[in-house]
Amino acid sequence: MHGVHVTRVQFPAARPKILKVVVWVRFPVARLSEGEGGTENTSSNVQDKIQNGMASQKQKVLPLLRDTYFAMIKNSVGTKLFRNFYAQIDGRKIDVMKNGGLSCAFFLSSLLSTLGLAKATHTTVESTVKDMEQSGWKPTKKLMPGSIIVWEEKKEHKHIGFYIGNNRALSNSSKKKSPATHHLTYGIKNGKPVRKIEAIYQHKKLT
Repeated sequence: MHGVHVTRVQFPAARPKILKVVVWVRFPVARLSEGEGGTENTSSNVQDKIQNGMASQKQKVLPLLRDTYFAMIKNSVGTKLFRNFYAQIDGRKIDVMKNGGLSCAFFLSSLLSTLGLAKATHTTVESTVKDMEQSGWKPTKKLMPGSIIVWEEKKEHKHIGFYIGNNRALSNSSKKKSPATHHLTYGIKNGKPVRKIEAIYQHKKLT
């Protein structure tokens, strides 16, 4: 980034954690006036509803991490949310993402940290990978939907994104300046991948 190297973004707000949530659902209890059945009927109705579990019912809600992960990846296509990140460098205000041209790590690490699959949001591939390795992501040679791919360095920058299956990947596009789908290796030219895969990572919580 021509001398600009912001490795980690620390926001003051605490990151959300994946927790089991207990939701209390209260159903309204009909009240009858004396002219509609008297006090005895009202009391009887309430007792019946309590016995039937309608007055107060407890439900357990268990977040589905894997399903949410894939839904967030799919729904990210075309978003402009990760196009800009500003920093003051040597007294000058600079868009570190270059209006979406360098947003691959920012996009991917933001999604991971939201789901507790990384500790923080980052603006470089190197710091993102380091965080991933400390957060349970393991190198693998087997591609699976949901795997994270690191591509070789080109024009002084590595690239990172998600594998979505059927030889397709999803990552931030420097041309579209937003997340987009593309061929796993950006195509084949003269029998060789246009951009070689350098590393593949998988998390046990997503298998």
